[in-house]
Amino acid sequence: MYKKVLLSSFVCLSLLISNVGCGKKTDTDKVMSKAETTETVKPANEGTKTAEIGSNVNKNDAQAVLNKLHTEFPQMQVARIENAPMNGFYQVLADGEVFYVASDSKTMIIGDVIAIDKPQRANLTEDVRKTSRQDLIKSVPESDMIVFTPKNKTEHVVTVFTDVDCGYCRKFHSEIQTYLDKGIKVRYMAFPRAGINSDSYNKAVTVWCSANPQEAMNKAKLSEGFKADTTLCAKKSIIDNSMNIVRKLGLNGTPALLLEDGTLIPGYMPADRLKTALDENSKKKVNNQG
Repeated sequence: MYKKVLLSSFVCLSLLISNVGCGKKTDTDKVMSKAETTETVKPANEGTKTAEIGSNVNKNDAQAVLNKLHTEFPQMQVARIENAPMNGFYQVLADGEVFYVASDSKTMIIGDVIAIDKPQRANLTEDVRKTSRQDLIKSVPESDMIVFTPKNKTEHVVTVFTDVDCGYCRKFHSEIQTYLDKGIKVRYMAFPRAGINSDSYNKAVTVWCSANPQEAMNKAKLSEGFKADTTLCAKKSIIDNSMNIVRKLGLNGTPALLLEDGTLIPGYMPADRLKTALDENSKKKVNNQG
């Protein structure tokens, strides 16, 4: 198993692929940003694993990069290979992270690429992460989520990955009305951290299978002694898909808040601070469009 290497946004380290273990939060394999092409490559001798390649990417180079990564890091699931923002490298989206591999497949860079020619020093790597998160969440119908909607105008939407047995998830939900009063629509997706077929997993399935999922969520989060049903309904598949999304996003804790612009906030955040963050993101979006 390889380990995740965290580096400063302003310092990228070039490492020999054959001598390094790259970091991993959990098992992930991201859905990538929309592209002009759906052409794919796959590692040698691996018939089911494929990676999309971007437009204008040399397919032979992409194949070499994928083969090398598969050889060095067999558990890594590469989602997409495309041209990097700097010459001589390809951008790789895999296991919830973005990194860069030289076109000769001999070196890699782990860290964020910053565009210093921009007034705000744009983080190009984080932009890729945000877009891929947005695309991934768009693939999930809202009907598969448990949604709490403000009575008045909805100003923002937040997707929250939650575990019914998580203390801070319960704290977040105990304040759900505060979020709603600030115009924040909360969409829950399940992330039972103990894994599939655990008691937390069975509780999540029970909540989603309820005739009134919102009421069941309230009971699961706000009362003691909530028990999982012994028989799990067909909505078990929703929880399984949610766990797959968790894997693709690279989440490793709850609650995890995904904002409209693809920003990921790990952990609990009070309603006041969350509303401020959402408002600031909206202003940035307007300014960028202007």
